[in-house]
Amino acid sequence: MDSPKLNYSHLLSARGRNNGGRVLKMVTEMGSASVGGISPALSANAAKSFLEATDKEKKEMQGLNDRLGNYIDRVKKLEEQNRKLVSELEDLRSRWGKDTSEIKIKYSDSLSDARKDIDNAARQKAEIDVKVARLRDDLNEYRSR
Repeated sequence: MDSPKLNYSHLLSARGRNNGGRVLKMVTEMGSASVGGISPALSANAAKSFLEATDKEKKEMQGLNDRLGNYIDRVKKLEEQNRKLVSELEDLRSRWGKDTSEIKIKYSDSLSDARKDIDNAARQKAEIDVKVARLRDDLNEYRSR
C-alpha cells in the first residue's frame, strides 16, 4: 500500500484562504503515516507548530480587537463630551448676547443723556473758567491803579 503524499503548496494556499480547519484535518489524519519521506514525528511537529502559530495569531488578533474596541469606546465618549460642550457653549453665547443687548437697549437712552449732560457741563465749565480768568485780570488791573 502506497503512503499518501502531502502537497505542501496546497497546505500553504489553503491556510491563506482561511481554510485552517481543512489543513489541520489533513495534517492530523496524515500525521501518523510516513508521507513522502517525512517521519511521523516531523508531521506531528509541523501540526503542533501550525497549531501554535494559529493560537498565537488568534491571541494577537484578540488583543488588537480589544485595543480597537477600547479606542472606539474612548472616541465615542470624547464625541459625546464634545457634543455636550458645544451645546453648553451655544447656550452661553445665546444668553450672553441676549443679556448684553437687553442691557444696552435698557440704558442706551440714559447713557446718551448722561453724555450730553457731561458735554454741556464741560462747555459751561470752560466758559466759567474764561470768565474767572477775565475777572482776575480785571481785579489785578483795578488793584494796580
